[in-house]
Order: sequence, then structure tokens, then C-alpha cells
Amino acid sequence: MDKKKVIVVCAFPKSNRKIYGGIATSCKLLESFFADKEIEFLKIDSTQRSNPAPNIAIRAIFSIKRIIFFIYLILLKNPSSILLFFSSGPSSFEKGLMILIAKIFKKKTFIFPRGGRLIGYVDSFNKRFNLLRWLLSKSDYFLAQGNEWRNFAKDSLNFSEDNIFTVPNWTATEEMLSLGLIKDSFDFNGQINILYMGWIEKEKGLLDLITAFKKISSEYNVKLSLVGDGSYKASLHEYIKREKINNVFFHGWAENEKKITFLNEADIFVLPSWVEGLPNVLIEAMAMKVPCISTPVGNLNSYFESMKDLVFVDVKDPNAIEDALATLINNIDLRVKIANSSYFKVEKIFSTKRGLNNLYRILLKLS
Repeated sequence: MDKKKVIVVCAFPKSNRKIYGGIATSCKLLESFFADKEIEFLKIDSTQRSNPAPNIAIRAIFSIKRIIFFIYLILLKNPSSILLFFSSGPSSFEKGLMILIAKIFKKKTFIFPRGGRLIGYVDSFNKRFNLLRWLLSKSDYFLAQGNEWRNFAKDSLNFSEDNIFTVPNWTATEEMLSLGLIKDSFDFNGQINILYMGWIEKEKGLLDLITAFKKISSEYNVKLSLVGDGSYKASLHEYIKREKINNVFFHGWAENEKKITFLNEADIFVLPSWVEGLPNVLIEAMAMKVPCISTPVGNLNSYFESMKDLVFVDVKDPNAIEDALATLINNIDLRVKIANSSYFKVEKIFSTKRGLNNLYRILLKLS
């Protein structure tokens, strides 16, 4: 039996390129899972070439190349459908053009937007971005990470309920869940290790976290590990130096076993972002039973309850982060409660096998 062919536009970098971030992680797991399934992926790599992004002319050249290759694959391989991953900015317009091209060739399209900034990008500038709204609304199906995305699809893009499917993140891997399952100690062994992992950008709220850490470090024996990289790193270094804050360590990106080591050694994980979709790294921390503090951004409220699965803090509120850290540091019963509660919720909803089986069934049925 011939496999169904699906063009997938996602982060599929060449093996010699080191690419990080949530979409790259999701696409890597996606590719591995579908390798032996009844769907053949025709891959188009949409990876951003650098951070910060190249100038608009360079991005336009790569975009035109992808669109040409997209048309080539439609003509040569005759796929049954198209699966498009994307976030805000020029990427969303490019995927919108791909939707129109797919329509011309009578191919079904599934859009799977990631990153919370897209919703504001579309909704906050109605006149300027009405073209984008129109382009995205032409897709046949909308894949949503949670209720916020479902509402966006219905209210902003006018999708019907029948054409919206909830597909939660799938980054709670079997290895992470296995390590989380056997974790049975939540005592602090010496210095308390507070962890952030992800992009080092202004909107990730890291200045809020470091401000809170400065205050909490005067009362407790703590260290802050920042794992990742980005354009805001130099500014944070300057702030730390100016404020004479000790025990803040930048580690650069970590992947595979190194990432698991950082999560395994963390006592508390903090995600202070101003905007997100449904952050992979928070799911990964929960899968390894790390007690978490987070802002209630994106789709997190669709799945998690404060003081049960994690501790929610207001966006841009260093004092709230400080209070949440103190609460977890001083209350081992709460640490155990939220670590266990979030673990079993993540295992039930966000495991790699469960999430990708869900996506597989949707594609197999509707492609």
C-alpha cells in the first residue's frame, strides 16, 4: 500500500547545523515518530538562518526559494495535503502564500501556528494585517495547542468548530517521563538551583527573574542557571554587573542529554515570559518532576491550575516571582504536590507518543 504524501514545512535543519528552540524540538520528534508510519513526509526546512534574524532582503530570498521548492514538490510528488508550522512575522505571510498555492492545486492544508506573538500580530493591527487574516483563514484545517488558539481560530479567522483540532505539545519524551517517575526526593542538597531554559530575549521576562533573584538571594543560598542564548544576553550581563548580583550563570544552549542533566539537577524551574503559545520547556520540566513557576501565558490556563500543578505569577512582576520562589523554598509539601500533579497531567496529555498519535490520526483521516 502506497503511503500518503504530506508536505511538511517546519524546522528541519541539516545535521551539521545547530538549531534550538521549541519548533525545532517539536519537528525533530515529529520526523522521528512518522518515519515508520503510513504517511510519507516531504520536508521543507523553514529554519531561521540566524538570531537575530537576517535582514528582510536575505529572508525574502530564502522565502522565494522555499515557495519554488514547494510548487516543485506539489507538481512532482502529488501530495494529498500540506502541514504548515509557523510563528509571527514574515514567516506567517509566507505560509499564507503557500495556503493559496495549495488551493490552486486543490491540496488540503493544515496550519499549526506556534508562539503566542502571532495572535497579537494578527489581532492588534486589524487594518494593517487584514491580508494576513484572510490568507490564514483560507486553510482547510486549524491545529490548536489549546483553548486560546481555538478561540483565535474561531473568532479571528472564522474557522468552524468542525475544522479545528486540539493537538497539545508532544515534548514529554519517554526518557524524561521515566526519569520523572523514579524521582522521589525534593529536599535541597546544599545550594538551591533555580533554572531557566530557552531564548535569552527581552520578552522572555528574564530581567524580571533576575530582579527577583537578587532579592531572594539575600535570604537563601540560591543560584540561577540560565540555559540558552539570544540577543538580550549582553544587556542582562550589564545589569548583573551593575547591580553586583552573584551566582547567576549563563550556560549557552543545551540539547539531548545535556538538557536532561540541567533539568534533573534543577530544584525549581521558572518561566517568566511575557508571551508564549504553549512552551515546550515547561512541559519538559514537569515531565521530570521539577516544581515550576510560570506566568499564565498562552494556553497554560487551558491545562494547568495554580498551586496545584505549578505556581502562576503575573507578567512583568518581579515581586510575584520573588514571593513564589520563597513559597516553594519554604514548603516542601507544596513542591511535592505540584511536581507530582503536573507530572501525571503531562504524562496523560503531553507525552510524545500520545501527542503524535493524535496528530497522525488526524492527518491519516483528513489528508
